[in-house]
Amino acid sequence: MKKLAKALFTIICILLIGLILLYVFFGGQVRTVASVKKVDDGIYQAKYSADYKLDDLLEADVGSIDEFMSWISDNMFFGLPLDAVYSRFACTAFIAQNPDGDYIMGRNYDYVKTDTMLVYSSPEEGYESIAVSDLHLMGVGSLPITSADGPYGKLVSLVSPYTITEGVNEKGLGVAILELKDKEIHQDNGKPDVLLFVAVRMLLDKAANVDEAVKMLGDYDIHTFFNSSFHLFISDSSGDSAVVEWIDGKMNVLDADYVTNFQLSEGKGYGKGAGQQRYETVKKKLAETDSILTEQEAMSLLRDARIDWNGKWGTQWSVVTNLKNFSMDVCLDNNFEKVYSFSKESF
Repeated sequence: MKKLAKALFTIICILLIGLILLYVFFGGQVRTVASVKKVDDGIYQAKYSADYKLDDLLEADVGSIDEFMSWISDNMFFGLPLDAVYSRFACTAFIAQNPDGDYIMGRNYDYVKTDTMLVYSSPEEGYESIAVSDLHLMGVGSLPITSADGPYGKLVSLVSPYTITEGVNEKGLGVAILELKDKEIHQDNGKPDVLLFVAVRMLLDKAANVDEAVKMLGDYDIHTFFNSSFHLFISDSSGDSAVVEWIDGKMNVLDADYVTNFQLSEGKGYGKGAGQQRYETVKKKLAETDSILTEQEAMSLLRDARIDWNGKWGTQWSVVTNLKNFSMDVCLDNNFEKVYSFSKESF
């Protein structure tokens, strides 16, 4: 009897040690996956507690989607295979000031049907941020087997820091990525390579304002994928804003308060792309109001600049971000009657 009790005690000790070691090495991943919460149909939230190894990725010189997926699999996804899913999207972004003097950023994300995840992160050596992740990019859809709160969907939350399309950090920097209908960007200036989606994460973690963000982007050779070009809309809590484009291998920085999906840089390709009507809608409203809008009025402007569902794609979410208060209001699928509000305390 004593031998049996001793054997059971030994087994229990081994299991406890195993659990402790598992938590020590993978506790952040466990907490992240466990934090995934369904807010409502199609919208989720997660608190990212693991190390997503941004500095390692920036040093890895990753300049293609295949290299990126391989790095993610090896470093963040336990060696499991991952496939990226993509189709073309269109977007709108602008900056305005509310009557209290806070600067706010508006953004529409127009895409195929997708699930949305709000991701809060607080890296040890970086700024806290709240960002919006498009889970469709990692194959998470509306079917139960791939829903965001299903086993695979929760596991994919470990990749969510790098599938973000816009976000804001605690310093008041806002960043949004928008598509341009042009060939892929592949700079070759002898600088470290970085994918533009990864650069969005880099800016949220490391840049406190537009000037810092622009300087940081200039330190890298930027690359895109899926046969598409993109530009960035960057704004901060001081009211500064810029659109950054990469044309013929050169980075152009434009002083702009709003943008859609056509090239703003002068020269070859100027005006090329889509969204001219949406652009004029935003331009007219900001001119009429001297760019002073409440959060509700900013959301109404996003409603006016929306793309209705046409059976294939449409506006998937609309976000108004208060750059000073580090908070977001989100509407899904052109339902502007229902607003989901997120702040640091939400997570």
